[in-house]
Amino acid sequence: MIALLKLTNLTESMMQWCIYLMLHSISRVAWQNEGGNIEVALWGKNLLDEENASNPGGFVADVLGAAHTAIDDPLTYGVDLRYMF
Repeated sequence: MIALLKLTNLTESMMQWCIYLMLHSISRVAWQNEGGNIEVALWGKNLLDEENASNPGGFVADVLGAAHTAIDDPLTYGVDLRYMF
């Protein structure tokens, strides 16, 4: 999911939802020089390092009788450096 947020005129519940999404999805902050050819970005995923698993079920469980679940990745972070010429 890619989202650009303009944080004006948001209700408290909308702000809480935005913060929840930022902490539980991939968050990225980037800087680009005036020429637009250099970009430095910091990013992180699962910033609270919560251990979550999806609910077993779905098509495979219903039709074939085999439950499937997935565990979220742990805290992951990095730096992206980009040079465009």
